[in-house]
Amino acid sequence: MQTRDARNSDAFARTGRSVKETIAGSFAGVAGTTLGHPLDLVKARLQTQAHYRGMVDCLVQVVRHEGLRRGLYKGIMPPLLSLTILNSLCFGTYHQARAILAAHNGCRTDLWHLFAAGSITGGTASIVSTPFEMLKVRMQLDNVHQKRHAGSWSMAKSLLREHGPMSFYTGFRINFVREMTFCSVYFGLYELPKERLSTHGPFPHGLPPWVMSLTGGVAGMTAWLVSYPLDVLKTNIQGQPLLPRRLADGQQQQPLRVTVFSAAAERWRTRGLAGFYTGVTPSVLRASIVSSVRFSAFELAMRLLTPLGLSSASAASASASVGSPPPSHS
Repeated sequence: MQTRDARNSDAFARTGRSVKETIAGSFAGVAGTTLGHPLDLVKARLQTQAHYRGMVDCLVQVVRHEGLRRGLYKGIMPPLLSLTILNSLCFGTYHQARAILAAHNGCRTDLWHLFAAGSITGGTASIVSTPFEMLKVRMQLDNVHQKRHAGSWSMAKSLLREHGPMSFYTGFRINFVREMTFCSVYFGLYELPKERLSTHGPFPHGLPPWVMSLTGGVAGMTAWLVSYPLDVLKTNIQGQPLLPRRLADGQQQQPLRVTVFSAAAERWRTRGLAGFYTGVTPSVLRASIVSSVRFSAFELAMRLLTPLGLSSASAASASASVGSPPPSHS
Protein backbone atom coordinates (compact mmCIF):
# COMPACT_ATOMS: atom_id res chain seq x y z
CA MET A 1 0.00 0.00 0.00
CA GLN A 2 1.38 3.38 -0.99
CA THR A 3 2.29 5.91 1.68
CA ARG A 4 0.94 9.44 1.57
CA ASP A 5 4.36 10.73 0.45
CA ALA A 6 4.48 8.19 -2.36
CA ARG A 7 0.97 9.14 -3.51
CA ASN A 8 1.86 12.83 -3.39
CA SER A 9 5.03 12.14 -5.36
CA ASP A 10 3.09 10.22 -8.02
CA ALA A 11 0.48 12.99 -8.25
CA PHE A 12 3.21 15.61 -8.61
CA ALA A 13 4.92 13.54 -11.33
CA ARG A 14 1.64 13.16 -13.24
CA THR A 15 0.94 16.88 -13.01
CA GLY A 16 4.45 17.74 -14.18
CA ARG A 17 4.15 15.36 -17.09
CA SER A 18 0.78 16.84 -18.04
CA VAL A 19 2.20 20.37 -18.03
CA LYS A 20 5.18 19.33 -20.15
CA GLU A 21 2.97 17.44 -22.61
CA THR A 22 0.79 20.54 -23.00
CA ILE A 23 3.84 22.77 -23.57
CA ALA A 24 5.37 20.28 -26.00
CA GLY A 25 2.04 19.88 -27.79
CA SER A 26 1.70 23.64 -28.20
CA PHE A 27 5.25 23.89 -29.55
CA ALA A 28 4.54 21.09 -32.02
CA GLY A 29 1.31 22.75 -33.08
CA VAL A 30 2.95 26.12 -33.71
CA ALA A 31 5.69 24.47 -35.78
CA GLY A 32 3.21 22.48 -37.85
CA THR A 33 0.79 25.35 -38.39
CA THR A 34 3.53 27.78 -39.44
CA LEU A 35 4.86 25.29 -41.95
CA GLY A 36 1.51 24.14 -43.29
CA HIS A 37 -0.51 27.38 -43.45
CA PRO A 38 0.50 28.37 -47.02
CA LEU A 39 -0.81 25.03 -48.30
CA ASP A 40 -3.96 25.48 -46.23
CA LEU A 41 -4.54 28.87 -47.87
CA VAL A 42 -4.02 27.34 -51.32
CA LYS A 43 -6.55 24.64 -50.41
CA ALA A 44 -9.17 27.25 -49.44
CA ARG A 45 -8.60 29.22 -52.67
CA LEU A 46 -8.90 26.09 -54.83
CA GLN A 47 -12.06 25.02 -53.01
CA THR A 48 -13.83 28.34 -53.64
CA GLN A 49 -12.22 29.86 -56.77
CA ALA A 50 -12.36 28.24 -60.20
CA HIS A 51 -9.82 30.36 -62.10
CA TYR A 52 -6.66 28.67 -60.80
CA ARG A 53 -5.14 25.94 -62.97
CA GLY A 54 -3.86 23.97 -59.97
CA MET A 55 -1.84 24.07 -56.77
CA VAL A 56 1.36 25.46 -58.28
CA ASP A 57 -0.48 28.11 -60.31
CA CYS A 58 -2.35 29.21 -57.19
CA LEU A 59 0.88 29.44 -55.15
CA VAL A 60 2.61 31.48 -57.85
CA GLN A 61 -0.31 33.87 -58.30
CA VAL A 62 -0.76 34.47 -54.57
CA VAL A 63 2.94 35.19 -54.03
CA ARG A 64 3.16 37.38 -57.14
CA HIS A 65 0.06 39.49 -56.51
CA GLU A 66 -0.31 39.39 -52.72
CA GLY A 67 3.11 38.57 -51.27
CA LEU A 68 4.12 36.25 -48.44
CA ARG A 69 2.91 37.92 -45.23
CA ARG A 70 -0.25 39.46 -46.68
CA GLY A 71 -0.81 36.59 -49.09
CA LEU A 72 0.35 33.09 -48.18
CA TYR A 73 0.28 33.77 -44.44
CA LYS A 74 -2.92 35.80 -44.31
CA GLY A 75 -5.28 34.32 -41.73
CA ILE A 76 -2.60 32.46 -39.76
CA MET A 77 -3.38 34.12 -36.42
CA PRO A 78 -6.69 32.31 -35.70
CA PRO A 79 -5.17 28.80 -35.94
CA LEU A 80 -2.11 29.90 -33.95
CA LEU A 81 -4.28 31.42 -31.21
CA SER A 82 -6.52 28.36 -31.05
CA LEU A 83 -3.61 25.93 -30.66
CA THR A 84 -3.22 26.07 -26.89
CA ILE A 85 -6.93 25.60 -26.25
CA LEU A 86 -7.41 22.87 -28.85
CA ASN A 87 -4.27 20.94 -27.93
CA SER A 88 -5.20 20.84 -24.25
CA LEU A 89 -8.79 20.00 -25.10
CA CYS A 90 -7.87 17.21 -27.52
CA PHE A 91 -5.37 15.60 -25.17
CA GLY A 92 -7.71 15.70 -22.17
CA THR A 93 -10.87 14.68 -24.01
CA TYR A 94 -9.28 11.79 -25.90
CA HIS A 95 -7.65 10.19 -22.86
CA GLN A 96 -10.74 10.74 -20.70
CA ALA A 97 -13.09 9.30 -23.33
CA ARG A 98 -10.84 6.30 -23.87
CA ALA A 99 -10.59 5.67 -20.11
CA ILE A 100 -14.38 5.85 -19.67
CA LEU A 101 -14.98 3.46 -22.57
CA ALA A 102 -12.38 1.04 -21.19
CA ALA A 103 -13.88 1.25 -17.67
CA HIS A 104 -17.20 0.02 -19.04
CA ASN A 105 -15.41 -2.88 -20.72
CA GLY A 106 -13.51 -4.38 -17.80
CA CYS A 107 -10.62 -1.87 -18.12
CA ARG A 108 -9.78 -3.32 -21.52
CA THR A 109 -9.42 -1.16 -24.62
CA ASP A 110 -10.98 -2.58 -27.79
CA LEU A 111 -10.29 -1.41 -31.32
CA TRP A 112 -13.56 0.50 -31.62
CA HIS A 113 -12.69 2.46 -28.46
CA LEU A 114 -9.86 4.21 -30.34
CA PHE A 115 -12.18 5.42 -33.10
CA ALA A 116 -15.03 6.26 -30.71
CA ALA A 117 -12.76 8.27 -28.40
CA GLY A 118 -11.40 10.13 -31.43
CA SER A 119 -14.93 10.90 -32.60
CA ILE A 120 -15.88 12.29 -29.17
CA THR A 121 -12.70 14.38 -29.21
CA GLY A 122 -13.52 15.85 -32.62
CA GLY A 123 -17.10 16.71 -31.67
CA THR A 124 -15.92 18.47 -28.52
CA ALA A 125 -13.12 20.31 -30.36
CA SER A 126 -15.56 21.65 -32.96
CA ILE A 127 -17.14 23.91 -30.32
CA VAL A 128 -13.81 25.73 -30.03
CA SER A 129 -12.55 25.32 -33.60
CA THR A 130 -15.60 26.65 -35.49
CA PRO A 131 -15.12 30.37 -34.65
CA PHE A 132 -11.40 30.13 -35.45
CA GLU A 133 -12.13 28.26 -38.69
CA MET A 134 -14.63 30.95 -39.62
CA LEU A 135 -12.06 33.70 -39.05
CA LYS A 136 -9.35 31.80 -40.90
CA VAL A 137 -11.49 31.10 -43.97
CA ARG A 138 -12.76 34.69 -44.15
CA MET A 139 -9.20 36.02 -43.93
CA GLN A 140 -7.90 33.58 -46.54
CA LEU A 141 -10.58 34.70 -48.98
CA ASP A 142 -10.50 38.41 -48.09
CA ASN A 143 -7.88 39.24 -50.74
CA VAL A 144 -10.05 37.61 -53.40
CA HIS A 145 -12.87 40.10 -52.84
CA GLN A 146 -12.28 43.55 -51.38
CA LYS A 147 -9.12 43.25 -49.23
CA ARG A 148 -11.01 44.96 -46.41
CA HIS A 149 -9.06 43.62 -43.45
CA ALA A 150 -5.39 43.95 -42.56
CA GLY A 151 -5.59 41.36 -39.79
CA SER A 152 -7.75 38.83 -37.97
CA TRP A 153 -8.74 41.30 -35.24
CA SER A 154 -10.20 43.65 -37.84
CA MET A 155 -12.12 40.74 -39.37
CA ALA A 156 -13.44 39.62 -35.97
CA LYS A 157 -14.71 43.12 -35.12
CA SER A 158 -16.35 43.40 -38.53
CA LEU A 159 -18.16 40.06 -38.16
CA LEU A 160 -19.37 40.96 -34.69
CA ARG A 161 -20.54 44.45 -35.69
CA GLU A 162 -22.15 43.59 -39.02
CA HIS A 163 -23.44 40.06 -38.47
CA GLY A 164 -23.65 39.44 -34.73
CA PRO A 165 -21.91 36.93 -32.42
CA MET A 166 -23.57 33.87 -33.94
CA SER A 167 -21.87 34.58 -37.27
CA PHE A 168 -18.74 33.05 -35.73
CA TYR A 169 -20.60 29.73 -35.67
CA THR A 170 -21.51 29.77 -39.33
CA GLY A 171 -21.01 26.22 -40.58
CA PHE A 172 -20.97 24.70 -37.08
CA ARG A 173 -22.99 21.62 -38.01
CA ILE A 174 -20.82 20.62 -40.95
CA ASN A 175 -17.68 21.40 -38.94
CA PHE A 176 -19.00 19.23 -36.08
CA VAL A 177 -19.38 16.24 -38.43
CA ARG A 178 -16.07 17.02 -40.14
CA GLU A 179 -14.11 17.16 -36.88
CA MET A 180 -15.74 13.95 -35.60
CA THR A 181 -14.90 12.14 -38.84
CA PHE A 182 -11.35 13.44 -39.01
CA CYS A 183 -10.39 12.77 -35.39
CA SER A 184 -12.02 9.32 -35.39
CA VAL A 185 -9.96 8.20 -38.39
CA TYR A 186 -6.81 10.01 -37.25
CA PHE A 187 -6.66 8.72 -33.68
CA GLY A 188 -7.77 5.22 -34.69
CA LEU A 189 -5.21 4.84 -37.46
CA TYR A 190 -2.45 6.35 -35.33
CA GLU A 191 -3.09 4.41 -32.12
CA LEU A 192 -3.78 1.02 -33.73
CA PRO A 193 -0.41 0.45 -35.48
CA LYS A 194 1.40 2.15 -32.58
CA GLU A 195 -0.02 -0.31 -30.08
CA ARG A 196 0.52 -3.32 -32.36
CA LEU A 197 4.13 -2.34 -33.09
CA SER A 198 4.82 -1.67 -29.41
CA THR A 199 3.39 -5.04 -28.36
CA HIS A 200 4.35 -7.35 -31.21
CA GLY A 201 6.89 -5.34 -33.22
CA PRO A 202 10.68 -5.11 -33.12
CA PHE A 203 10.68 -2.11 -30.74
CA PRO A 204 10.56 -3.48 -27.16
CA HIS A 205 12.01 -0.27 -25.71
CA GLY A 206 9.54 2.11 -27.34
CA LEU A 207 8.88 3.34 -30.85
CA PRO A 208 11.64 5.43 -32.46
CA PRO A 209 10.70 8.94 -33.61
CA TRP A 210 10.78 8.04 -37.30
CA VAL A 211 8.16 5.31 -36.81
CA MET A 212 5.91 7.71 -34.91
CA SER A 213 6.37 10.35 -37.63
CA LEU A 214 5.54 7.84 -40.37
CA THR A 215 2.49 6.54 -38.52
CA GLY A 216 1.28 10.07 -37.83
CA GLY A 217 1.82 11.12 -41.44
CA VAL A 218 -0.15 8.17 -42.83
CA ALA A 219 -2.94 8.69 -40.28
CA GLY A 220 -3.12 12.40 -41.11
CA MET A 221 -3.26 11.85 -44.88
CA THR A 222 -5.95 9.16 -44.57
CA ALA A 223 -8.05 11.26 -42.20
CA TRP A 224 -7.89 14.20 -44.63
CA LEU A 225 -8.91 12.05 -47.60
CA VAL A 226 -11.92 10.67 -45.73
CA SER A 227 -13.10 14.03 -44.34
CA TYR A 228 -12.13 16.24 -47.28
CA PRO A 229 -15.58 16.50 -48.96
CA LEU A 230 -16.94 17.81 -45.65
CA ASP A 231 -14.12 20.37 -45.55
CA VAL A 232 -15.01 21.57 -49.06
CA LEU A 233 -18.62 22.15 -47.99
CA LYS A 234 -17.54 23.88 -44.76
CA THR A 235 -15.23 26.28 -46.60
CA ASN A 236 -17.91 27.24 -49.09
CA ILE A 237 -20.47 27.79 -46.33
CA GLN A 238 -18.12 29.87 -44.17
CA GLY A 239 -16.77 31.79 -47.16
CA GLN A 240 -20.14 32.86 -48.59
CA PRO A 241 -21.23 36.52 -48.48
CA LEU A 242 -23.11 37.01 -45.21
CA LEU A 243 -26.29 39.03 -44.92
CA PRO A 244 -26.40 41.92 -42.42
CA ARG A 245 -27.98 41.45 -38.99
CA ARG A 246 -31.03 43.41 -40.12
CA LEU A 247 -32.14 44.35 -43.60
CA ALA A 248 -32.70 47.96 -44.61
CA ASP A 249 -36.44 47.80 -43.82
CA GLY A 250 -35.77 46.55 -40.28
CA GLN A 251 -36.74 42.91 -40.92
CA GLN A 252 -34.79 40.12 -39.31
CA GLN A 253 -31.83 38.60 -41.14
CA GLN A 254 -32.85 36.01 -43.69
CA PRO A 255 -31.49 32.43 -43.59
CA LEU A 256 -28.08 31.77 -45.08
CA ARG A 257 -28.15 31.47 -48.83
CA VAL A 258 -25.78 28.49 -48.81
CA THR A 259 -26.67 25.48 -46.67
CA VAL A 260 -24.98 22.09 -46.46
CA PHE A 261 -27.51 20.51 -48.82
CA SER A 262 -27.58 23.37 -51.30
CA ALA A 263 -23.77 23.53 -51.34
CA ALA A 264 -23.53 19.76 -51.90
CA ALA A 265 -26.18 19.84 -54.66
CA GLU A 266 -24.54 22.77 -56.44
CA ARG A 267 -21.11 21.14 -56.18
CA TRP A 268 -22.40 17.89 -57.66
CA ARG A 269 -24.30 19.66 -60.45
CA THR A 270 -21.41 21.86 -61.59
CA ARG A 271 -18.33 19.74 -60.90
CA GLY A 272 -19.45 16.19 -60.15
CA LEU A 273 -17.66 13.92 -57.71
CA ALA A 274 -14.29 15.53 -58.49
CA GLY A 275 -15.65 18.84 -57.17
CA PHE A 276 -15.67 17.42 -53.65
CA TYR A 277 -11.93 16.86 -53.91
CA THR A 278 -10.90 20.19 -55.43
CA GLY A 279 -7.67 21.26 -53.72
CA VAL A 280 -7.04 17.84 -52.19
CA THR A 281 -3.41 17.71 -53.37
CA PRO A 282 -2.12 20.57 -51.17
CA SER A 283 -4.24 19.25 -48.30
CA VAL A 284 -2.81 15.74 -48.37
CA LEU A 285 0.70 17.11 -48.90
CA ARG A 286 0.21 19.47 -45.97
CA ALA A 287 -1.19 16.69 -43.77
CA SER A 288 1.79 14.45 -44.49
CA ILE A 289 4.39 17.16 -43.84
CA VAL A 290 2.67 18.76 -40.87
CA SER A 291 1.85 15.48 -39.12
CA SER A 292 5.45 14.28 -39.41
CA VAL A 293 6.87 17.65 -38.32
CA ARG A 294 4.50 17.84 -35.36
CA PHE A 295 5.53 14.43 -34.07
CA SER A 296 9.22 15.27 -34.45
CA ALA A 297 8.71 18.69 -32.84
CA PHE A 298 6.82 17.11 -29.94
CA GLU A 299 9.61 14.58 -29.39
CA LEU A 300 12.24 17.35 -29.48
CA ALA A 301 10.27 19.52 -27.05
CA MET A 302 9.85 16.63 -24.61
CA ARG A 303 13.60 16.00 -24.67
CA LEU A 304 14.32 19.71 -24.09
CA LEU A 305 11.87 19.73 -21.18
CA THR A 306 13.36 16.62 -19.57
CA PRO A 307 15.85 18.61 -17.42
CA LEU A 308 12.86 20.37 -15.87
CA GLY A 309 11.87 17.23 -14.04
CA LEU A 310 10.66 14.65 -16.56
CA SER A 311 12.87 11.59 -16.65
CA SER A 312 13.95 9.97 -19.89
CA ALA A 313 11.75 6.99 -19.19
CA SER A 314 8.77 9.25 -18.61
CA ALA A 315 9.50 11.18 -21.78
CA ALA A 316 9.58 7.98 -23.81
CA SER A 317 6.33 6.90 -22.21
CA ALA A 318 4.75 10.27 -22.90
CA SER A 319 5.76 10.26 -26.54
CA ALA A 320 4.37 6.76 -26.93
CA SER A 321 0.95 7.73 -25.57
CA VAL A 322 -0.76 10.11 -28.02
CA GLY A 323 2.58 11.74 -28.68
CA SER A 324 1.43 14.81 -30.54
CA PRO A 325 -1.66 16.85 -31.14
CA PRO A 326 -3.77 15.77 -34.09
CA PRO A 327 -3.00 17.64 -37.30
CA SER A 328 -5.71 20.17 -36.74
CA HIS A 329 -7.63 21.52 -39.69
CA SER A 330 -6.67 24.96 -38.51
